[in-house]
Amino acid sequence: MTKRNGPPRKPDREPSTLTCSPNPQTAVQNVIVFVLSAFLGNEILSKVPTWLGFFALVVAMINVVGGFLVTDRMLQMFARRQKPPAASEKSQEGAKTPVQ
Repeated sequence: MTKRNGPPRKPDREPSTLTCSPNPQTAVQNVIVFVLSAFLGNEILSKVPTWLGFFALVVAMINVVGGFLVTDRMLQMFARRQKPPAASEKSQEGAKTPVQ
């Protein structure tokens, strides 16, 4: 074979649009389609689709709440900390408290 010089050639066809992309919207859309098909689909002999849809909703809500908790914790890391009260203020507060 001879080596070809010049720019690389374009492929004869475009890559498939059905490839999996790591997009959060795709995951959300898949969950929505699954839940809607489970709840609005024809009645199947068992309640498996309904329970799977319910389970998907529970897991999605845990994911959302966990995301908010992690975000809040990260934001607390960047918050300014308050200075502790000075030693003279502590001694004055202790003097005001009556001893029983």
